[in-house]
Amino acid sequence: MLPSPSRTYSNNQSTKALVVFSSSLAYATDFFTQTITYCIAQISSVRHQLAVLIRSISNFNLVSSTKTPAATGRSRNIIR
Repeated sequence: MLPSPSRTYSNNQSTKALVVFSSSLAYATDFFTQTITYCIAQISSVRHQLAVLIRSISNFNLVSSTKTPAATGRSRNIIR
């Protein structure tokens, strides 16, 4: 027995809606994945830049604290 035309139309519409929903879900999932990946890369980059900045500041403080008074242009007889 053949299905009725209205049931066939309904099935076709359901199939089309399911295909549209599936492809939309696939695009949304892909977009979400790419966004998360981009955010993780940005966080990693900022973390690296902060580490370099902190290391530079630490090295600068270490160098400036090991300078002798003569190296800074002041007299060696600062404290008498």
